[in-house]
Formats: sequence, structure tokens, C-alpha cells
Amino acid sequence: MTGLSDMACPSCGGRNFAVSPSGVRCLDCGWTYTVGSAARCPVEVARAEALFVSGLDAAEQPSAAQIRDAVGTELIVGCCAERMAFLYGENPERSAVRMRWCIAAVADAFTTVPA
Repeated sequence: MTGLSDMACPSCGGRNFAVSPSGVRCLDCGWTYTVGSAARCPVEVARAEALFVSGLDAAEQPSAAQIRDAVGTELIVGCCAERMAFLYGENPERSAVRMRWCIAAVADAFTTVPA
């Protein structure tokens, strides 16, 4: 198991954390992971960011397999957070709606057992 000394904040790269029974908080930037909160889990955040920068559109109602494939491809390409920040700056109102869809779609796609 990885200890906090091995952990880096997924938001800022910092290594100063406060631990409580409910989760972990980065003392450098305020990023939090709350126990039981999939939307704040670093893996789920990375997946949502990858889906955000992918070409998939919520209106097309992509399948769980399509979402998993798109996320995998974008994670290989890398720099998802940077590309997401650029896209978010282009249209913040639509970006917030898209990120809510990404978080929900990723949670569903990665809890669905492939047939």
C-alpha cells in the first residue's frame, strides 16, 4: 500500500497533506479526496478529464465500451488536464455541463462489467 509520503497531489503535485477520518486534503492547493466520493478520486478525475477532451458527445449517447476506449486513448495521448483547461477557457458555461456528464459517464462506464 502506498503511504502519504509516496503520494503527490493530482492537482498541484504537492506533497503536504492533512488526513482526517473523512479523507485527505492537500495543504498546498486545497484539493480534497473524500472517502466514498468517486468524483474526487484521482483515478476518476483523470478519467473524467480524458473523456472531456475526447471527441465523444453526450448527445450521441456513447456506450460504456466507447467511453472506456475513448478514455484509454486520451490517457495514452496524455496532457488531459492541460488540454481540458484550454477547452474550458474557450467556453466555461458549456464546459461545466460537459464535465458533469463526463463524471457521470465515467462512473457508469467503469462500474459496468464488460460482456
